[in-house]
This record gives sequence, C-alpha cells and structure tokens, in this order.
Amino acid sequence: MKIKISLFALAFIFSSAFVSEDLVTMQPSNDIDAEKLYKSNCRLCHGAKGGLGINGATDLRKSTLKKSEIADVIANGRGVMTPFKDILDEEQIKALSKFVLKLQK
Repeated sequence: MKIKISLFALAFIFSSAFVSEDLVTMQPSNDIDAEKLYKSNCRLCHGAKGGLGINGATDLRKSTLKKSEIADVIANGRGVMTPFKDILDEEQIKALSKFVLKLQK
C-alpha cells in the first residue's frame, strides 16, 4: 500500500512539474500578438510603419481615426480594402486596432 501511495505521489509531483513549466511558457489565449496580425494582414499595403500606401491604402501614421473607428474599418473594409470581419475574430480586430493606433504620429 505504501508503494502505491508513493508512486501516486511521485507521479503527481512529476506531472505537476511539467504542467507548471508549460503554464509559465504558454501565452494566455487572450494574449493576441497584434504586431504579427498587422504583419500578416496589413503590411503588404500599409507598409511596416503604416505609410506605404499601396493600392490607395491610407497612411496610418497620418490617420486621425479613434480606436473604435479603426476597428470598424478593419472589420468592414474601406474602398478596395478587404473586410476582415470574416477573417479575424472580434478580439483580434480590437488588438489590431490598438496596434494601428500606435502607428499614428
């Protein structure tokens, strides 16, 4: 009986060590990498710093839009811009709009 309890305790300690290590290194699910989203979805037309202007893309550095307005443009598109509401979820759009806001001068 003592052996079973010891093996159970050892297994618990061993598995807990791996779980805690994973929890420390894992990003929380609500931690969205907005810069990565920008690079993969926006950089082609807006450029790395927001001022490229391919296909008539707005210079994001000169934008005066508020965060909610930026989120609306990302979700619904503008002009020839692709609407991203079916590509990105609401949290990703919010994170991306916050990132774009930081590009404004």
